[in-house]
Amino acid sequence: MWATLPGDLSAGDHTVCVRGTDAAGNTSAGGDCTTVEVIDVVAPGAPTNVVASVETSGRGRNSTKAVSLAWDAPADNGGAEITGYSIEVYAYQRSGRHSPGGYTLVNTIEAGAQSTSLQLPEFVFPGSGSYAFRVAATNLAGTGAYSDYSNTVRY
Repeated sequence: MWATLPGDLSAGDHTVCVRGTDAAGNTSAGGDCTTVEVIDVVAPGAPTNVVASVETSGRGRNSTKAVSLAWDAPADNGGAEITGYSIEVYAYQRSGRHSPGGYTLVNTIEAGAQSTSLQLPEFVFPGSGSYAFRVAATNLAGTGAYSDYSNTVRY
């Protein structure tokens, strides 16, 4: 059996008592009571210190590249455990004679909460070029603010 408490309960301890009523309308005399703690949970703060690096292995035609991304978890988890991370991948275009330059979102991937580093799979990148990244943390209240852009790497 489930019960839904009012959504406007203030943070803190509350006593909840339950009585049952059967199909004939008989209601139990007493109720089992328990104390529940209501906590205010908000989306987490932004991760910090997002750093990207490119690792190359092999030489010539046999070489492969991988991009590693690392970040620090948010200082404020919003009152609930971090359940995952959302990573935005941006292509970076330098400003030129006829172009203002800047970042263009090209992909978003999800990562688990197990760690604050990740090796990005090749399919994340639409082609060779310069890329930067932003990371946001998620908890049961939702996804928080995105970090500042990482450094730019050439893939």
